[in-house]
Amino acid sequence: MAEESIGVKVSEHESTPIRTLAIGLIGFIALLILISIFSPTLAKTIISNIPYIVLISIVIYSFTKVFVIKYGQTERGIIYRFGKFNRVAGPGWSIVIPFFEKEFSKVDVRTRTEVINEASAVTKDDIPLNFDVSFFYSIADPKKAVLQVTALEDTLKTFFRGIVRDGVGNFTMRDVFYNMSEIASTMKERATPMTEQWGITINGIEILHVKLPDAVMNALYQPVTEEQKAIAARFQAEAIRVTTEVLGDAAERLNPNALTYLYLKALEKVASAENSKIVLPMSFPTIMNSLTAGLGLGMGLEGIDQQKVIEQIAQKISGK
Repeated sequence: MAEESIGVKVSEHESTPIRTLAIGLIGFIALLILISIFSPTLAKTIISNIPYIVLISIVIYSFTKVFVIKYGQTERGIIYRFGKFNRVAGPGWSIVIPFFEKEFSKVDVRTRTEVINEASAVTKDDIPLNFDVSFFYSIADPKKAVLQVTALEDTLKTFFRGIVRDGVGNFTMRDVFYNMSEIASTMKERATPMTEQWGITINGIEILHVKLPDAVMNALYQPVTEEQKAIAARFQAEAIRVTTEVLGDAAERLNPNALTYLYLKALEKVASAENSKIVLPMSFPTIMNSLTAGLGLGMGLEGIDQQKVIEQIAQKISGK
């Protein structure tokens, strides 16, 4: 009957007319038997008037099927009369006069969720960002929701992409990550005047994810990488100095990575000793890998008593 439906699923378990008639007939027979047990006279009266009872039942059933539309607690119907909007029907039963009136649309007024993926926006400091945003809305005025806008869900998604762009434009990139709740509130304030014209109430907006472009990520990571390289270079210089003092002239035939290797092993030995005050940082392997990856750390130590040298370096490090 409806030309359009917004957010309503038809139940797959609705009773067919034959099933309804069969259930009603069985119930009537059971009731008649019960009455005949307690009041035979009344039962005879009912039986004698069965044709009239059947006729009245048919009239009532036909009336409900033809003239009555049932709406659940969460449903509303848009009723047209003579091709024009007449009223919003529901919840409950509503009488719709055939030929003169018809149900144009059925609307679900429960809160719904829509997710917008990869909504692009540019911050105040010209950094492009991509957002995943979830917004929650419900239909407060079914008349406006049906008559003022077509393809409601698609319209809202397109509208909110613009809201995301405008809402983020007043913040710098750093501020975006510190003020997500404020940005979401700003989006809601900007959206409310327009959505109210469409009969929509925005119940909430959540920013689910913010994605930085790869170029921006690399730019942010670069200072960290440079700092790690500087720390590794200072560390290797200290390692070469200490190891050279222990080996003396023998250090001249070893490459810097071999000297660093001996110093690392000595550090591990000192750090593993009881009551040691040397604690290697968690980022230590990453720092050393950035400096010595692929350079053959530990090569060129043939002919050297490594354990003895490592013990001497460990003693020097610990000040013994």
